[in-house]
Amino acid sequence: QPHFVFTVEHKRPQATSGCCIHVRCILQASKQGGQQPAIGPACLYTGWKVSVVETFGLKLQYGWVERPGPSTGSTLALLEQMAPNTIVPVRRPQLALKCIILAGVTIAAAPATADSLGLKAWLDNTAAVDIDSLHRTQGQTALLLEGAHRSLQQQRSQPKGWVTVSIDPNKKGIGIPTTFLGISHEWTNVEELNHGGTYQQLLQGLTAYGSGPLVLRVGGGSTDKQTAPPSKKTLDALKKLQYATGMMFIFGLNFLSGDTKLARSQMDAIWAYLPGYSVMSFELGNEPNYYHNKNGRSAKDYLNCCFVNDWGAFAKAVSCPKGTSSCVNGQLAGPVWGHVNLGPETLDWFLRVNYRWVNFVTVHWYKATSETYNTVNSLLDEGPIRKEMANLKQLVQVSRRYGKNLRVAEMNTISNSGRRGVSNSLAGALWTLDGAFEVAATGAVGINLHWGSGNSLYAALLRMNSGTSIVKPSYYAYLMFQMALGAGASFIDGVNVQATKGTSIKVWTLQDNKSGAVRVVLINKHASAATGVSVRLLDAGFGHGKLLRLVGKSGLSDEWGVSLGGVTFSLEGKSFSTPTGEAVYKQNLGRTSQNSARGFPLQYSVYMPAGSAALLTIPRD
Repeated sequence: QPHFVFTVEHKRPQATSGCCIHVRCILQASKQGGQQPAIGPACLYTGWKVSVVETFGLKLQYGWVERPGPSTGSTLALLEQMAPNTIVPVRRPQLALKCIILAGVTIAAAPATADSLGLKAWLDNTAAVDIDSLHRTQGQTALLLEGAHRSLQQQRSQPKGWVTVSIDPNKKGIGIPTTFLGISHEWTNVEELNHGGTYQQLLQGLTAYGSGPLVLRVGGGSTDKQTAPPSKKTLDALKKLQYATGMMFIFGLNFLSGDTKLARSQMDAIWAYLPGYSVMSFELGNEPNYYHNKNGRSAKDYLNCCFVNDWGAFAKAVSCPKGTSSCVNGQLAGPVWGHVNLGPETLDWFLRVNYRWVNFVTVHWYKATSETYNTVNSLLDEGPIRKEMANLKQLVQVSRRYGKNLRVAEMNTISNSGRRGVSNSLAGALWTLDGAFEVAATGAVGINLHWGSGNSLYAALLRMNSGTSIVKPSYYAYLMFQMALGAGASFIDGVNVQATKGTSIKVWTLQDNKSGAVRVVLINKHASAATGVSVRLLDAGFGHGKLLRLVGKSGLSDEWGVSLGGVTFSLEGKSFSTPTGEAVYKQNLGRTSQNSARGFPLQYSVYMPAGSAALLTIPRD
């Protein structure tokens, strides 16, 4: 069927802006019996002028159109009665019109092209509606509809490559725990997490999609510097935070000092003040592979001779405060290793000696240190990730042999507070999103993304004295991950990805554990090349898709122009735009078609700009 794009122009200009409001939508028409399609009175409203933009071989009549009166029995609602994001199909023998209606949106000036509105559309021989980023201003209402068409496709960067993702949703893989996502914070200033205002609202927003609660790991470099139990002020703030957010905790205890009485006093203070159900575990120390003067030994010597047995003796002392009859097994986490490059044989040794005291294994993961040179491009290199995740998977397997789960309890882009222009960029957000799925795919049960003392470059939220927050790019990655996880999801094992040379697309496919909806996360790591993606489903029992994009305005280095689904947060932590998604219509290829792609009956086409991510949700019919 040929496709038409038409513009609807309001009869009366907006007095406040001096411009006309433009509406674009897709018009499908078929040439039947030699007749030309025409717009009938059931399609539009009084006062709207229709003119043809492109016809591709068929002519479309245009002129002023009158809204049908009550006597016609029209089922179309008046514009004022239409809800935002309502999909309204209008079907005629020779005509089908599909649009998305967005109320509360206006245009500041008459646009020359779709891109000047910030509206982007792309279509690959199928009908779809594609709406990217719309901003709301108060006091005016307009109607905006964007049609995806080749004429608009030409206004954007052409795809430099193509990726085909073939999915069999009936082949389900490992599940992702709903408590997978967590944050890590130093003991220093940890009470400020109970910041109130938009800060707490943004934390709560991370559990708004069904998963959670968040897991807060309190520790890091400050753990082995603690000389007393946490203060009442700190514990009171954490208690209030727990009641407000449902947050769970992992607490770091000073191991480096060798003072078991200090560690036990830390545990007792926490148990006495916080709800018992909220405390997941206590970590002994922090990154023993970097203990450079423990008992007068180098880190390497100490690990080889003493660490495993020292940890066991320390664990027994804090777990059995009144002798063997008082022992509590499985309340400690370790070895709190500084990187996922821990040798599997070393972890096996550690667990063989200490499994009684351990309830789960913890290690850390950073792409690099702040002292090493990194750019937004090198941050996203695949090579190091492949090697490190292969080793992490072995660590998970070793842990499982002893009946223990593994959590990456400290993780972020670049250690030691991050690297400016890299950790606090769109590239940092893409690394975080991809890294979360990489860890989940190994079978690890969670991650804790480190925020330092609250003001590090890689922190997702920065606290202001006024009680407001500054939202950094990685926060949008947290949100997209939680959206993909929903109330519980599992990886899909039946996935085949084929890509043309030069593409840098990462694909993560999940299925909702309850609804069966398929969620596909696409990440284009390339700094300059856009890519086209075809998602094909073997199962025909799925409906049209909805797409949300994580994008920036100035490439991978963008810090302040990042948005998710059209939403950007202000410096006060408040959103100032209208959430908008893209309807991605399914194409029924048919098993007998020459383009059936090995029998996959449904296809969804997505345009992926350079340096961006997208979440495609495909519900079951």
